[in-house]
Amino acid sequence: MENRLSLSGLKRVQGYIDGTVPIPPAWDLINCRIEWVQPGRCEFALHPTPTHLNYSGSIHGGILAAAADVALGCASLSLLPDNSPTLSTVELGAHYFRPAQPDTHVVLQAKVLKAGSRLTFANCLAIQNESEIATFRGVLAHA
Repeated sequence: MENRLSLSGLKRVQGYIDGTVPIPPAWDLINCRIEWVQPGRCEFALHPTPTHLNYSGSIHGGILAAAADVALGCASLSLLPDNSPTLSTVELGAHYFRPAQPDTHVVLQAKVLKAGSRLTFANCLAIQNESEIATFRGVLAHA
């Protein structure tokens, strides 16, 4: 396996899907997996576990935000060329519409809105049972 940082961002993210690039450990912590990627877009599935629940029995908003951050990062990463440094989230905003229930997965759809030379702006929509439950916006800096 070649050095993952020598790959284009799209090839890195595709490697997460096909298993040729190891997934970041945080993905196991929040139990999310990438379903597909296209340049500037991707979709993740968050599979809730009992450790993701808050005191009221719904998925904790911080878990959803962490999963959205992963999706925003991969959508942004997919636009970087070979030998690019990685990205770091510098801003993450959230709007929650309803609680996320623990009995079914959450789909996170991320899309880059604007990719500049230093910053990338992206949005992520969280969907559960075909209903929008939250939206997130992120700004990622090129390291």
